[in-house]
This record gives sequence, structure tokens and C-alpha cells, in this order.
Amino acid sequence: MSEFLPFIVIGVTTGAVYGLAGVGLVLTYKTSGIFNFAYGAIAALAVFVFYFLHSQHGMPWPYAAALCIFVLSPIEGLGLELVARILEGATATLKVVATIGLLLIVVGVGTLWYGNADVNFPPFLDTNTIRFLGVNVGWDQITVMIVSLVATALLYYFFRFVRIGVAMRGVVDNPDLVSMTGTNPVAVRRWAWVIGTMFASMAGLLLAPSKSSSCSSCRHSGRRRSATSRASLSPSSADWSWVSRRPSPPSTPPT
Repeated sequence: MSEFLPFIVIGVTTGAVYGLAGVGLVLTYKTSGIFNFAYGAIAALAVFVFYFLHSQHGMPWPYAAALCIFVLSPIEGLGLELVARILEGATATLKVVATIGLLLIVVGVGTLWYGNADVNFPPFLDTNTIRFLGVNVGWDQITVMIVSLVATALLYYFFRFVRIGVAMRGVVDNPDLVSMTGTNPVAVRRWAWVIGTMFASMAGLLLAPSKSSSCSSCRHSGRRRSATSRASLSPSSADWSWVSRRPSPPSTPPT
């Protein structure tokens, strides 16, 4: 059983991030009817900006993360809600093409910004490990799981007990009925897009450092992970579109 524990740790950590992303994706889809194929690009854009602020200009990572999540993401959400409103009467095909176009725009911006060279994305969370049931578990992994659980719990509370959250659930079923209660359905959808993009940015920032294969192999082979391990990401590669890829487990479990 112990030989499966490293894979369980990897799966729980990665699943927490994908779950966090999935919550935001479903939220925007249910309130707008548009499946956002550019959702991974939203996360990638947050990673671009975070790398620019933190790695290239030395801004402390909490400030850089706060700017990406609480400033950049709401602006993106408002813009996407406007696009969704314009596309409200369009066919499903046009909606899909529009979101794919947004994805290509972000990839193009990343290529212009950083070129085709690989970008070393350093881990910004604590990379030390603790021993748990014979397996080294990184504090960054624990942080990822805690952030995902807390964010999901707060969203549950928001839907159950906050007026705009309850209205958001109502918009999914009957937007006309929501408008009769004095709540603007457009404002509700706007909030949904803002929250969805914030979740995308959080997921992107939490997942980006784990792209380093060397980090995973060191951590799960029983050795302490080096704080200087880096994830190599290329703006023009599929690594930025993290939603379409899954990190590979270590090739050899600990004995």
C-alpha cells in the first residue's frame, strides 16, 4: 500500500487544482451558456503577469498574486461577460469559435512577450517537505489543497447564504423570474464571470510551478526538493494551456 502513497499525494494535489478550475468553468457555463475554451488561456495570462511582476521585477509573490487574482481577473471577467452578452443570440458554433479566438490571442501575446524560448517559472511557495506515512509531502502541496478547499467552501457559502449567490443560482433556471425580484440578471452574470476568472487565475498560479518534472521526481523519491528547482514553460507551447494537459506521475515509486 505504501508504494501507492506518492501517487495518491500527486493525485490529490493535482485534483485539487483541476477541481478549483472546474468550479469556475462550470459557473460561467451555467450562467451564460458559453463553454469557455479560453479558460486555460485566462489562467495562462495570470501566469504571464505573475512571472513578469514577481520573477522579472522582484515584486513579493503575495502582492503579485493579489494583483493577478483581485485586479487582473475581475477586469478579464468584465470583458468576457461583455463578449458573452454580445454573443447571446449567436449560434453555438460562433460561441465556440469566439472562445478559441480568445485562446489564440493569449497564446500570441505570450509569444510576443517572451518569444519562443522556454521560461523558467520558479516555485514561489515553501518547497520544504514533511514526513507523512513514510512519504515526503511538500508544504506547497499542502498549501494548494488548503487553498482549493477554502475557496470551494467560500463559494458554497456564497451560493447558499449571499443574495447575489442565490440569484446566480436562479439565473441558471429562470433569468426572467430573477429580474422580477428586482435583481438584474446581467449583473448576476457579470459576477459569475468575475468569480470564474478569479478561480482560473488561482488554478493557473497554483499549477504552474508543478510543471517541473525534476521537482516531482525529487519530492516523491524520498528526497527533499530543491528550492531552486524550476518549471520550464514556453509561451508558444501547450504547457501554457495547462487545462489541456495533465502532469505525469513519477516514473519510479519509492521502494
